[in-house]
Amino acid sequence: MTLNNKSIWKVLMVVYLLMLIGYTITLYTVQRNFQFLDRMLIDYTIKVVLTIPFLWLVFLKLRHLSIYGKMALHIFLCPLYIFIWIYLYHEVCDWFGIFYLKGIAMVWDIYIPFLLYITQFSILHIHEYYQIYRKQLVRENELQKAQIQSELSALRAQINPHFLYNVLNTISAGLSPQQEESRELIANLADLFRLQLQVSQKEQITLEEELSFVQKYLDLEKARFKDKIHISFEVDITTLQIPISPLLIQPLVENAIKHGIAPILNNGVITIKTFLKDNFLNIEVLDTGIGFVEASIENSNGVGIKNTKLRLEKLYGTLLEFEHLLPQGTKVYFKIPIENIEHGK
Repeated sequence: MTLNNKSIWKVLMVVYLLMLIGYTITLYTVQRNFQFLDRMLIDYTIKVVLTIPFLWLVFLKLRHLSIYGKMALHIFLCPLYIFIWIYLYHEVCDWFGIFYLKGIAMVWDIYIPFLLYITQFSILHIHEYYQIYRKQLVRENELQKAQIQSELSALRAQINPHFLYNVLNTISAGLSPQQEESRELIANLADLFRLQLQVSQKEQITLEEELSFVQKYLDLEKARFKDKIHISFEVDITTLQIPISPLLIQPLVENAIKHGIAPILNNGVITIKTFLKDNFLNIEVLDTGIGFVEASIENSNGVGIKNTKLRLEKLYGTLLEFEHLLPQGTKVYFKIPIENIEHGK
């Protein structure tokens, strides 16, 4: 929840309205007149204005704190809120010559702001966690539907890949030694089908397995493009055993070749980088091709990039990002939270 969320202001308005109505009824019951309304106007105007920076601090600047961290924060902020309100309220009342409570009666000027602070932030935190809970339910439902669809797709596709790579292996074995290059291409294609079937049936594979699949794919592309394409891997070895959702990198490499390298006449370079930074696994695919516009990918008929973006958002809550390189080329990159990986989320 952020300060741009309209619901936070609606909740805040309801809280203040109810408190204002309750306080007004109480004072009218005691005094039987409305001479206190000017004081009430000053009182609640200051409270509303003072609440805004406290909201900014709790729900924006320090939103990463745990529930216990926020409880500790409120232990400090609540007295500060009361002290600042009393000071401003008394100063404004003195300026306009308006009566306010003094002496032992000032206990009410401590109790009421304390009650208001506890009430409004309790309701806002409940509202915040309710929104988080709803988003988690939606996310889990979408992932469940995606998993069911993926399982159905895997079952439908299982026969064809088995048949294809068995036939390809048979053809490869029947070729003469003079056709060794063709034999290797067919064998690599068969391996690619086999690996694709294996990884499509798993929820997670290691980054090393993913890169192995990408290498098989690139071996075939290099045979097609010859010296027109060069591949570079810059892989932090500490990332190799990190589990990730399968087939996240291959669609990015395929698009780098299709949209970046294939249209140019001179040699192109594709670089695949993996590294750890700030508790995130970072993966980058860079090419020196003509580059492509993110919007054109969004509007294209291809599903590789679109599916990768959707899976990153649903599985890890992260984005697939694009950056144009100089003098030419494109970098496509994403990151995965390590804590999500460690807990197998």
